[in-house]
Amino acid sequence: MRTGLIKRRSGYFIFLCLLLWGTAVYSNSFFGSFHFDDEQCIVNNPSLRHATDVVSLWRYWPTRFVTFFSLALNYHIGGLHVFGYHVFNFLTHVATSWLIYVFVLLTFKSPEVKKDRIAAHGKGIAFFVSVLFLVHPVQTQSVDYIIQRATLLAAFFYMASLCFYVLARQERVEGFSCNRWKILYVGSFGCALLSMFSKELAVTLPLSLCLYEYFFLKRERSSRLKWMLPFLFILFVVPLTMFFVKMFSVPVDHFKETRRIVWGFSEVAPLDYFLTQLRAFWTYGRLLFIPVNQNLDYDYSFSKSIMSPEVFISFLGIISFLYVAFRGVNRYRLVSFSIFLFFIMFAPWFFIGLFPESSVMAMINDVIFEHRLYLGVLAFGFFIVCGLFYFFNDLKVFKRADSARRFRPVIVILFSLSIVFSFATYQRNKIWKDEVTLWSDVIAKSPDKARGYNNRGYAYLKQGRLDLSLQDFTMAIKIQPDLAKAYNNRAQVYFDKGDFNAAFLDFNKAIEIQPDYAKAISNRAAIYLKEGRFDEALADYNEAIRIEPGLSGIYNNRGDAYMKAGNTDLALSDYSIAIELEPEFALAYSNRGFVYLKKGDYDRALSDYSKAIAIEPDSAQAYNNRANIYFNKGDVARALVDYDRATKIDPSFGDVYYNRAVLYVRLNDTGGVERQIVELNRLNRYDLAQRLKDIIDGK
Repeated sequence: MRTGLIKRRSGYFIFLCLLLWGTAVYSNSFFGSFHFDDEQCIVNNPSLRHATDVVSLWRYWPTRFVTFFSLALNYHIGGLHVFGYHVFNFLTHVATSWLIYVFVLLTFKSPEVKKDRIAAHGKGIAFFVSVLFLVHPVQTQSVDYIIQRATLLAAFFYMASLCFYVLARQERVEGFSCNRWKILYVGSFGCALLSMFSKELAVTLPLSLCLYEYFFLKRERSSRLKWMLPFLFILFVVPLTMFFVKMFSVPVDHFKETRRIVWGFSEVAPLDYFLTQLRAFWTYGRLLFIPVNQNLDYDYSFSKSIMSPEVFISFLGIISFLYVAFRGVNRYRLVSFSIFLFFIMFAPWFFIGLFPESSVMAMINDVIFEHRLYLGVLAFGFFIVCGLFYFFNDLKVFKRADSARRFRPVIVILFSLSIVFSFATYQRNKIWKDEVTLWSDVIAKSPDKARGYNNRGYAYLKQGRLDLSLQDFTMAIKIQPDLAKAYNNRAQVYFDKGDFNAAFLDFNKAIEIQPDYAKAISNRAAIYLKEGRFDEALADYNEAIRIEPGLSGIYNNRGDAYMKAGNTDLALSDYSIAIELEPEFALAYSNRGFVYLKKGDYDRALSDYSKAIAIEPDSAQAYNNRANIYFNKGDVARALVDYDRATKIDPSFGDVYYNRAVLYVRLNDTGGVERQIVELNRLNRYDLAQRLKDIIDGK
């Protein structure tokens, strides 16, 4: 009993160590902004707005339901404040590191390892494997990049499944109660399913179990097959899920769009992708051993023939590496296991490109992403730590030394390596501070790729730094002239600068390159609307909706067009559809409230403006509009409160001062009116100031 208590306390202590060490290493990452796919999958994803709406979450991405459900919980608790998302990612990473510690300890209890010459150092080996996994710099992409929570959760449940499986096998062999090992086995299978519905990397789990059985749980073949057979079902989870998705008419096209990023060029031939991965394998290996020059978007040319020197040498190197691992099974069992484990965990990225229509496939134009190494760092840790223990154990110079002295250099080396990796991770976190720092780093390391310039330009655009964004979009177009996104984004800059002719040309170019580019078509409609060409604007909005019927923003924009055309009924219908598609769409509520206000339906208008304010409490426009309703209803006190809030949010919002002045005119408060005129003059809104003077004079 006491031994079990000590073991539990030891496990808690290790978890606390990992938590504190990880907190120090990732302490500068908790307020990093949303990045890249985060905008599409989190910021602009209406399905996350209600954690209880599991149907919307399922339809958005069926095979990653667990991941998006966790994101919906994050949104429910803290909205779009990044801190909560980062904390969840970080804690998942720490928990996975601890599971790796448990997994290694369990491995040292297996029959084949108990008699190994380094078995006495199992706890130390487990600790350093988990620490290297925790602090390795290559893990930053999975932890700091919020949407890569999919990788984190899949890995967490993957390791939980392995741990439960090994425990079940060991307890069955040792003769524990029947129910206990069965519960553990069911838990292992349940975690495997959760892993698969977090991200498809769990497809390798059956292979990992086979490898573990072969290396550490040697028994008769029929017995091993009986244990592993149910896990083969994992291989069919994604195909079966997509089959039922299609059968029940779930919008599969929408699901596709969440998986892919279209950059205006065709996908790479599957064989070319496979050949390129043979070379990329060694880049991944270099990142594990020497994690320098890390990059979100590597510039990696594609290979066309296996006979090209780089590909052929890479292929021979991989075969040789596997041969050495096979030959070392008996003498260096743990090191050999780590090598084979790495190949299993990395295998999908070799072969996934051979199946272009597979639901497992990510966009195969991207050869290298560091988050693909996440679980592979476990194999790396096994390789380094066990390799060092074997090396120093076998050195003749240490043969006469006692165990403590013999392995002291190993502890020093591993601790020093952990410190170096921790410092490198802390530094790498700084790159993920915001979109500008991230894509500036990408541009510095991949100056000939358009994506870095396009995405940094978009970051500048969101910050209102139009000249800088214009430069980046122009450079992206220069590098890749068929990049529709860059034309659309540059057109947005021209539009914001008031150069509608240049914007119109770029929108047209984006549509010419990608005729089904709904956002570019919708954006072009905004120019038609500015020019009073309502029929053409409506035609574009209708076309955009035909292409993308699920985009709430386009309905909202078409509602604006109907309002300008004087058709309030159709505008009201479109704003309502936008709200139905995105229940947290503050602007649509505000716009619909304005329609109700125009129709004299003050109660509904008040309800919509209050909803808009609840969603976006910093919307000066919504407060101003709600104040106008209170004014019309004769509730002067509430109107003044809302006008005051609007001016505090946006002191340069001239309409608020004008509306408040009109209220003061109604109250015969001349001093109040004069103060509003002073503010309008300060803002150079002389037109509104003069209108007020005319009202006073007329009165």
